This record gives sequence, structure tokens and C-alpha cells, in this order.
Amino acid sequence: TGASVHAAGICQHLDIIATSNGVNADTQLPRLRMGFGGQVLDGSSRSWAQLEAVRSAIALSRLSGGGYGREVEFRIRQFLKHHVEPAPLGGWLDCLDEMGASLSKNMPSSILYHLVNAFVPYFEMQNQKLLKSRLALLN
Repeated sequence: TGASVHAAGICQHLDIIATSNGVNADTQLPRLRMGFGGQVLDGSSRSWAQLEAVRSAIALSRLSGGGYGREVEFRIRQFLKHHVEPAPLGGWLDCLDEMGASLSKNMPSSILYHLVNAFVPYFEMQNQKLLKSRLALLN
């Protein structure tokens, strides 16, 4: 409908503003805090913020009919690359400085909420793609 196309356009515009100003050019992770004028107030990155970036890309992908699929994959890769792969086995790095080095002294359990809320919709999206491709093979 026209309303959902309009809403999708607004959401895409907000994502462009957020990523152009609030994402670290070196790590491609969201900065923790920005000022209203676009100045960096805290350039560190948190694992939950990256997972929220994944969720926003999934929502934008749904609104745009799949147009953000590559962005979803990219944001997941960045989460794994910076927050999971360098961490102790079975853990994660919660907070990184502007260069991507760990500032973490612990692993907050609240990450589970963000993991579930990012990865469940991701797996649902992947299942829908798989179902569509299998149905296409049958036709």
C-alpha cells in the first residue's frame, strides 16, 4: 500500500542518516553516542548496538521486499568478526574502542536478549528464502 511504501522510505532515510554519521569508518560498527550536530561523543562500540543494527537491516529488508539482504549479512559478519571471533571460546567482547580493541572486563548476560531478537528474525528470513527457492524448483 501507499502508506507502507512511505513508511519504508522514511525508515530507509533514517538508516542512511544513522549509518553515515554513526558508524565507525574503520570497523563499520555503530558508535555508542553521537551529538545532535553529528559529533562523536563516544566512539566505542557495544555488541548490543551491532545486533540492533542487524535487526534494523532485517526490518528494512522486509519493508523493501528483500533489498537489504546484503546489508543484513554484512552487519552479521561485522558482529561475528569484531565481537565473537576474537573472544574467548564460547564468549563475546561486549565493548570495543574506536580501533576495535576490546574494552570488555566481562560478558554481560543481557546480550542473550539482543542475540535472540536479532537472530530469530534472521533465521526466519533465511527460511522464507529457502522455501521460495524450493517452490520455484517445483514450478
